[in-house]
Amino acid sequence: MKILLTGATGFIGKNFCKYLKKKNHNILALSRKKSFKNYKNLKFINSSFRISHKKLKIIERFSPEVVVNLGWYGIPNFSKENSQKNLIDQKFFFKKLENITSIKKILSIGSCWEYKKKNGVCHETNIISKATYFTESKFKIRIFLENLCNMKKINFFWLRLFYVYGPYQKKNSLLPSLIYAIKNNKKNPIKSVENTNDFIYVEDVCKLIYKFIENKSAKSGIYNIGSGKLTEVKKIIQIVHNFYNIKSDLQKKSSKRSIFASIKKIKKFDKKFIPSDLKKSIISSIKYYD
Repeated sequence: MKILLTGATGFIGKNFCKYLKKKNHNILALSRKKSFKNYKNLKFINSSFRISHKKLKIIERFSPEVVVNLGWYGIPNFSKENSQKNLIDQKFFFKKLENITSIKKILSIGSCWEYKKKNGVCHETNIISKATYFTESKFKIRIFLENLCNMKKINFFWLRLFYVYGPYQKKNSLLPSLIYAIKNNKKNPIKSVENTNDFIYVEDVCKLIYKFIENKSAKSGIYNIGSGKLTEVKKIIQIVHNFYNIKSDLQKKSSKRSIFASIKKIKKFDKKFIPSDLKKSIISSIKYYD
């Protein structure tokens, strides 16, 4: 199968490229960075969403069957300017692809921040929020892609990710910032230890994305990707501290309730889906950052 991938050098993109290298598919990946390494089944194009005519011809000759859109400029910049740039540029990109008849499936990444709820379980049918520039842009991208795919009879999947962790995260993310502080004898940088989130290991995300690529009978639509439960941030800190034999001095405050994913729909799609063990996957991630 031929897969066109955007966001190949981002957090999830790097993990997904690593995952795909072991599979028997041809991948053409977009990267804004100029230094990258091609592999046997994975080739890169140096391009943003504002793709040139010359680069578009490369994609057309490649004849992708599936497009996996993991791209989003400027994370964690969720300003009006950056959110609108992502919206405009992604619409530009997909308009350029709309006449490539080989495309049969498009997968794009959403966010749990789209939900209007502030706590409790989130179902795919729940009311969404357009209260921020980021969530409004995500909403408009989803509607644009839904309409495009309906018109072109392309299967479309919108995957709402919850709190993903693992290798290749930005240094200011929870896990790498905590590890960096320990390695450099600095204070614990995590202030809101009483927070809770639905944490999902990046390898689980990659496996599910791949299953959507391979599955020919999956129904188009929105799918939550999370663990289906809340985990205290202080539990993650405790696991990291235990790994480094550090005595924790965490304040015993009551935990804050947050949102978590209903995973009924994703488990119906993949009956074998079981989120990775938190402790094992955090330790695996530590070894990467270490």
